[in-house]
Amino acid sequence: MNMNIGELANYAEVIGGVAVLISLIYVAIQIRQNTAVVRTSNYADLSFKVSEFNQMIAENDELADIYIRGTESYQNLSEIEQIRFNMTVSRLMQAIQAMFHLRQRGYIDSKLAQTNFDSVALFLAAPGLQEWWQANSQWWESEFQHFVNGLIAMGKQRLL
Repeated sequence: MNMNIGELANYAEVIGGVAVLISLIYVAIQIRQNTAVVRTSNYADLSFKVSEFNQMIAENDELADIYIRGTESYQNLSEIEQIRFNMTVSRLMQAIQAMFHLRQRGYIDSKLAQTNFDSVALFLAAPGLQEWWQANSQWWESEFQHFVNGLIAMGKQRLL
């Protein structure tokens, strides 16, 4: 069975095509695995920031008192307490805003993000947090403002 150069070239081309196809499949699998790792890492980072917020309040009696009173009425806090409350809540809201944008871009699992957003909706339904949001929402970008307004409405609905 003698093959000429043309036949050998054809076989080589087929083998090369199969090798390229196998390489593309391998790259696709690697990208999918990497995406899963990135999503998990992003969620872990944001969960850590939320935990830091909780820990900050839990470990500081004065801040916990301001937080409790602030959730009831932001306007009834002193000027210094409003500043501390604002800085504390802003820290959590920055993590929520990051989660919002990561979810929009597909960089975080949508179901996990929604679970957090459901909790935040109840958090934002507190009267003092609604006062805080009205006083400070202009500092957040408009798309996030709209999203938070929706969370507040959802939280109020759940409390009924």
